[in-house]
Amino acid sequence: MLISAYSCYIPPDILKYVAIAGLMFPVLFLLNLLFGLYWLIRLRLKVLLSIITIAAVIPQVNSIFQNFLRNEEVYNSDTVTFTSFNVRLFNYWHWVDVDVKTEIPRLLDSLGTEVLGIQEFYKSQYSPDLSQFKYRHIVTGYENKDFGLAIFSKYPMRKKDFVPFEADAVEDRGGFIYADIETKLGLIRVVCAHLVSFKLTNEDLSLVEKPDIGENTHKLRADYITLIGKINKAFEKRALQVRELKRFIADSPYPVVLLADLNDTPISYTYKVLTQHLKDPFTQAGTGIGHTYNRTRYPFRIDYVLHSPKLEAIRYTVAQRPILSDHYPVTAVLTLNTSIQ
Repeated sequence: MLISAYSCYIPPDILKYVAIAGLMFPVLFLLNLLFGLYWLIRLRLKVLLSIITIAAVIPQVNSIFQNFLRNEEVYNSDTVTFTSFNVRLFNYWHWVDVDVKTEIPRLLDSLGTEVLGIQEFYKSQYSPDLSQFKYRHIVTGYENKDFGLAIFSKYPMRKKDFVPFEADAVEDRGGFIYADIETKLGLIRVVCAHLVSFKLTNEDLSLVEKPDIGENTHKLRADYITLIGKINKAFEKRALQVRELKRFIADSPYPVVLLADLNDTPISYTYKVLTQHLKDPFTQAGTGIGHTYNRTRYPFRIDYVLHSPKLEAIRYTVAQRPILSDHYPVTAVLTLNTSIQ
């Protein structure tokens, strides 16, 4: 479990395969907790080993599990509500039996969203017009694809641009967008990003969740080797991408809010690099597990609203109903951090 917990400190492009252990941390932690309870009931000294191990991974636990009964704080100061949402092309291929053209604007209104970052934005007859947002910055067509990234805002935008990743950072030439937005909290640089995914197929997911034990052993082993190679390659690419993203954020003249599908969990190098400069509102105002991806049975949190320390979160939600995509929208209500002048 310790290797899994601290794998996030090791760059995946330097030491291969270690990052995969981070995906297993929640399961390993729960198993260790169960063993600890067992040894405690049996009054065995082995319980001390479980206690020491659990104490050593408390920071990682806090990034995955939060108080289920957190009381909502009430603030009288100005706030701005930010939402990040991977919309999966606005359901262009009808993955879910829902009218997203109607339901997405309705959901955003209920969340009180004022600044919205969209990943996998796609303009078609199924796209909502999102007319409640007066200002927008949309970039599509990079990576030779018809979809891309978008920032929508109820506040005026100043400078806005697309920043490509360097040629040696990712072979399909991705990037991220940003907009400097004049909010009630002052000028904030909003960055919208979508880091490279594992590109898992339905067959890959079935191999993980429902492996066919009766299948030819050699073929099953070969399939697992291929899958592990695909996962490791994505970890390596994201390591390169996130270091570029971190440099851009560190150079910002204004406080930053990152709205992103990172395709990585909190026990990852990607998350660790970004949270050196940014805070995670889930750890300040979240509850439960906060998983954001619904295509697997495992509760992965891979979508984020991260922000500069000059801001603080007073509310954090993951809207898991209605299901409008294979990702859930993540919303954070932010205010100025009065402890930092």
